[in-house]
Amino acid sequence: QKSVYFENCVLSMTYEIPPSKPGGVYTLRVGPRGYDQLETLKHVNPAWTTRQFEIRTTTKTNPKLRIDSEFEKKGYYPGETVSISVRSILRSNGEQASNATLVTTVLADNRQVLSKSQYCESYPCPVVFKLDLQEGEENVRVNIVVMDGAVVESTSKAIPVISDELEIEVFPESGVLVPGLQSRLYIQARNKKTKKPLGVSGDIVRIGYVDGDVNSRVVASFETIHEGRGITSFFLVEASSNYSVQIESHRI
Repeated sequence: QKSVYFENCVLSMTYEIPPSKPGGVYTLRVGPRGYDQLETLKHVNPAWTTRQFEIRTTTKTNPKLRIDSEFEKKGYYPGETVSISVRSILRSNGEQASNATLVTTVLADNRQVLSKSQYCESYPCPVVFKLDLQEGEENVRVNIVVMDGAVVESTSKAIPVISDELEIEVFPESGVLVPGLQSRLYIQARNKKTKKPLGVSGDIVRIGYVDGDVNSRVVASFETIHEGRGITSFFLVEASSNYSVQIESHRI
């Protein structure tokens, strides 16, 4: 961990990765000066944000094989078929590694989900497998070992697993909803487990009562555009009413 301060919306920093630290997903947290604890920061300023990025560690020597691969989709549900496109495997002289052997291993919270091997005769070379996860497994990685004759290299990626559990936070524009005034709501949507921002769309529904019967209707709509954040259209706040968030669709 390392803390830095910045002004005028510009941040510059260096971080030396210790030899004992593995590669993987690192998190950058940005918030008000003086607040270091995640929950305290969330309580005081709900607008704080995080950004995750992947750091790949390697030895100081250049790899003998350069592996270019990417997921076909941005995220996968448990039980879904994962497809990775190995676009190229280049030797140090720039030649394509023909007939390379790939050994693919998937780990979920250190449990081996599967291990398979295949040949790549041409590129792009698809690596396809089913994401069979047990309940509660979240940290899933795929390791691909490439063997080109006597030369061996490997690559590792975190599999973006999608969860249906949403965490929705709602913030009135003026701090409170005042009956008789036009107002808007700020919406923040995240994955409940991973805390990653989600793109969602939905409606604000007024729940009122007329002669003892429930009378509900849509008063505003919204869509989260950036980092899981969005804002509703204006609507008239009515007295003696409750409001709920109704999600129509979500995406990563």
